[in-house]
Amino acid sequence: PLWSRGLVDVYKRQVSTQSTWDQIMRATLIFIIVALALSNARFSMDPPKYSAAEAAARAEGIVGASRSEYQCNHVVNYAYYGNKGYKNYLAKDYLNFGTHSSDLQTGYICVAKNGVHVGIVSSDGKHFIHSSSSKYQVIKVDISQLKYIFPQGYDIRRPNQSLHSTFNKKTVSYTHLRAHETSLHLVCRLLLEKKK
Repeated sequence: PLWSRGLVDVYKRQVSTQSTWDQIMRATLIFIIVALALSNARFSMDPPKYSAAEAAARAEGIVGASRSEYQCNHVVNYAYYGNKGYKNYLAKDYLNFGTHSSDLQTGYICVAKNGVHVGIVSSDGKHFIHSSSSKYQVIKVDISQLKYIFPQGYDIRRPNQSLHSTFNKKTVSYTHLRAHETSLHLVCRLLLEKKK
């Protein structure tokens, strides 16, 4: 009969719409997962080989060296990693070093907000060691000079001392994860479970 053919057509359209909706939801879910992964991804530096105090002492040992031998990044690479060319870390890479700090302490790193210059706080915490382009050597200046060395501002970076503190590898239970589940995570988890 004519009415049953009409119902079949309506059913087919609903099934087709449902398939399209599922495809849209899957694509949206994939987009959200990729966007979250990319937003959390950042360049990560190796944990330092030396402590902040050791690094400051190592930097003081090269004060007076030629800028042709030690660019600003070389000073910090040498101080913290024992090798001035370590992994070709540049000044801008130190924007991702350790964690942000609001105070200057021995061995902490100051890096220009635009990533063009970097240096380290001395052992006494009152001086700053960096490779000066005007003096053409590694110099030690009073900490009050930072506003002139970094006219556009700088970020203070405190070193992490271990792989544990750099990557924060802490296992948690499934129950703990579920307890902190947000509505977005719940939707993603339910969609993934439905897919199985």
